Amino acid sequence: LRTFKDEFREVSRGRRQARAVALLDDRERLVEATCDICHCVLSGGTPFDVFRDGRISCKACSAIGLVHLVDLERIFHEVAVPFFRERHQIVDVVNVRVELVDQAEISDAQGKRFIPTSGFDTRAIGLAMKDAGRLCSATVDGQDRHVVLIESGFSPEATANTLVHELCHVWQYNHVNLGALDTQTGKLYIEGHAVWTEATFLEWVTSQSIGQFKQERWQDVISSHEALKNGDTVYGEGFRLVNGHLVLFDRSAFDWLRRSYPQS
Repeated sequence: LRTFKDEFREVSRGRRQARAVALLDDRERLVEATCDICHCVLSGGTPFDVFRDGRISCKACSAIGLVHLVDLERIFHEVAVPFFRERHQIVDVVNVRVELVDQAEISDAQGKRFIPTSGFDTRAIGLAMKDAGRLCSATVDGQDRHVVLIESGFSPEATANTLVHELCHVWQYNHVNLGALDTQTGKLYIEGHAVWTEATFLEWVTSQSIGQFKQERWQDVISSHEALKNGDTVYGEGFRLVNGHLVLFDRSAFDWLRRSYPQS
């Protein structure tokens, strides 16, 4: 059964692919373009790659960016799950399906349209979906309750950090009354908690020796994280609120949120 939504997605996909082809054709003529991965500015004539959804990637990012699901699954099982278990004594983020997708799929899942440009395209690069019934196969056997979508093309280090952020939201789905939390503080505690979890992850992972990661690339991730938590967006404001509570009560953010906003 074909629906209007299916037709719309096909048309949208076709337009995005046409836009990607146009960007490829225009590479030599563009005065300037921006990498959608690292934000670097590419002057006219500088070679770059274009994903099928129209995102631009400089050659340096293309050389290290993850494009295969097996690599994301390895990070999930060998890095993210051990981090939650060892650092926070959390063991229930395992029944999650992770998928490595392009931005068009993440936007579609949010009910949005992704329209690529030659400049930097602001967007969510990860998405945790509660009780999601997607059919794409990924980490397992169909017993998963939630799905996490991660945008392809980023370094293993940046991908791991994004994955941890989204898995924090999965934990929230399992343990916190998000309705009450959202009513009282909007997205501040929800996103602030996820940024706080990123901070603990970066402390933990940079003390480990994990073969697929490069210590020098962690500096780029740490710099982005510092800008995020010190900024004036919901992520930075939320982080400072959550961190302020922990200074007062000396608790894990996981323990504090579970006690303060328990699921009924």
